[in-house]
Amino acid sequence: MEMMRPEPDLEQALASGQWDEVSVRPRLDMHYVPETLPVARAKRVQASAVEHLSQHSELWARRSISGVIPAKVLARVSEDDHAIYENIVFARLLDGCARWLDGRISEVRAIKDGQRIAMQLEKGDERHRLLTSRICALWGRAWFSEAEDSHATLDTLDRLERMRAHVERLRRSGVYTRIPRSARVPIALRPTNIFQYDKRYRELRPFWDALVNARAREKISESVRYEVLAARQAAFLRYVLLLILYALRDMGATEVGSSGRQHRVGPWDLEIDAERPGEVRIMIRSRGKLLQERALVLLLTKEDEVVCRDPNRSLFYAEDLMAGGSITDEDQDPRVLNPFKFFAVERVRQVLEHDFCRIFLAQYPSAADRVPAGIRDKLSGLAGFVFKRKRSANYVFPQSV
Repeated sequence: MEMMRPEPDLEQALASGQWDEVSVRPRLDMHYVPETLPVARAKRVQASAVEHLSQHSELWARRSISGVIPAKVLARVSEDDHAIYENIVFARLLDGCARWLDGRISEVRAIKDGQRIAMQLEKGDERHRLLTSRICALWGRAWFSEAEDSHATLDTLDRLERMRAHVERLRRSGVYTRIPRSARVPIALRPTNIFQYDKRYRELRPFWDALVNARAREKISESVRYEVLAARQAAFLRYVLLLILYALRDMGATEVGSSGRQHRVGPWDLEIDAERPGEVRIMIRSRGKLLQERALVLLLTKEDEVVCRDPNRSLFYAEDLMAGGSITDEDQDPRVLNPFKFFAVERVRQVLEHDFCRIFLAQYPSAADRVPAGIRDKLSGLAGFVFKRKRSANYVFPQSV
């Protein structure tokens, strides 16, 4: 994972010390405010000082033959104004860099975690030899060049974190703390003299434009966002169909036809229907009669509020393919299906075998032999809808599995 524009330029600007120079010794605007001060402290007198003195006798020290001797006078006091246009641009630029670096660090960390999981799988032959061989048989063995890609990702993450720490230091001190948070500037900056002729401020404007362009490339319209989500949903649908085919292959199913949607499992016919968006229907028939229909509802993200009350509908989530978690985590949600979750094929196969077991047990109920007569009669009386008496044995008719 390499750095993106304008991150190399930001790294160079921070390393040169120009931004630290702007933060410590910024350009200021001098302005004067009128204030009543003792005569000894007044350096500059307001133009209206005589008129003001004539109207306020409390400012007089004493009166003489020649006139009034003032004790205080209306003076001009100079104040440094840090909130000039260029410093506001610098403060908002630091805010934009902080947001950009936070997003990029999260992205690179997710990639690093994905590489770490793959490396654990690659080096886990002793504990997961059969499982590793099975997964690699499904998805292949090529992941990344471990020595090169992992080092590049770690180096990029380290550089981004150092840049973020530098930006945060600039935001905690210097001119940034003297700029009001409410001060804003438009996206298109105007070419002021300070931006053109001050060497310290000269690089701020090009970097501002580069950061604006980089963020604009990430923004997409609602139509494009919908197309991206639709493409992800279609990809997840194809992925689940692939898992179903692998599960049927492991169950010894025989493919009927060339479409890949019809299979023969023992005495039953299985048909896969994926015409509805976000849903896969699996229908089990015997001699043309529909025995069981299962709907796999596919969602991109996990939602705790979603509850499926229909026993013939199962929810599965794609979640984030780079989600963290150990490859040996036994507490993983069995409804999450993606290449980073183990036993994905087995989870789909469990759903299929669940339906086949229900059909099989309904057609061929289990017989409980050699049950004492007292217990047999008691079971038949308490749960007659489950235990059916036939000759000397009790037949079990499961209502749900």
